[in-house]
Amino acid sequence: MNMDEEEFPNNALGRCLSECLEKGFKFPMRSVSIDVNDTVVAVKYMQDDAQVVHVEYLVTPEQDTIYDPVHVFIVDAAGQAATFVIGADGAPRLLH
Repeated sequence: MNMDEEEFPNNALGRCLSECLEKGFKFPMRSVSIDVNDTVVAVKYMQDDAQVVHVEYLVTPEQDTIYDPVHVFIVDAAGQAATFVIGADGAPRLLH
């Protein structure tokens, strides 16, 4: 399964972030994602006073497609970290 640029952050990465929030992660959070073809995406997530999450792309992919498996590293403002892998089914699996 291929995940295009729109599908990836809105679905699989969103589930990774939700799982981190459930584990007590705090904003701002940053993620770095690397796919099987060395495509890298780096994102900063901030939350405003109205609880709206804002996304800032720090590194955007040169390609339009992200290929699985994708490894995702997320770190929060307090230094907590989590690592996920997103496979062909599109479901993130927490590694650490």
